[in-house]
Amino acid sequence: MIKSNPAQKIKAPKDRKDPAARITFMEVDELKFLLDHIQFQLVQAKTNKQKLVLMRDRVLVGIMSLEGCRTVEMHQLRIEDIVRQGIKTGLKVSAKRASRVVPLTDNLTTQLDEYLEVRQLVLRRKIKPTDFVFVSLSNNSKGKQLSRRSIRAIIDGYLVATNLKYTPGRILSAHSLRHTAGTLALRTGADLRQVQDLLGHADPRTTSIYAHVGDRWENNPGDNIERDLYC
Repeated sequence: MIKSNPAQKIKAPKDRKDPAARITFMEVDELKFLLDHIQFQLVQAKTNKQKLVLMRDRVLVGIMSLEGCRTVEMHQLRIEDIVRQGIKTGLKVSAKRASRVVPLTDNLTTQLDEYLEVRQLVLRRKIKPTDFVFVSLSNNSKGKQLSRRSIRAIIDGYLVATNLKYTPGRILSAHSLRHTAGTLALRTGADLRQVQDLLGHADPRTTSIYAHVGDRWENNPGDNIERDLYC
């Protein structure tokens, strides 16, 4: 047995990666294009069964990209987790040993209610408080909890269909919707504390990465220098 620690004075290697480099997100026009694509398909749908799938996907993508919810939070969400306070609606979500209430926009609330109403009609099954919000609509597992893998596959399907999945220097994923919510929220005027609360970050330094991403591209000092060079 060795009584002394031979690695006592050896320091752990520093992470030389830029944490902001791992952030992949959509610009406002890209997000609008994605949501409009789903809406267009919904308008074209002819049967309630086809509409139900698209209504589910529309509200799923909307909540993840506008409110920053995680895949696991959507996977675990139950009907009893829908919070109604006056005319406002929110979702009680849990992940990473903490829970929070995510406020929904009026538009997302309407979409959620429409999805649940049509779901009850198509599946011919009364929705109970303990039922999951996002369920599979395939013949083999109809009405069962939508898996995390399925949620990622749904998101990837729409990203590929809209040619947003793969672009030069960027690969989007389901988690990119969460990054999109955080980045665009700060860009459009939300303060750091609001976004931290929305995303459920325990450490504000995690949220500040999104601010750094936005600031890097929006306030590039090189632009000011170049402007003086050619004015």
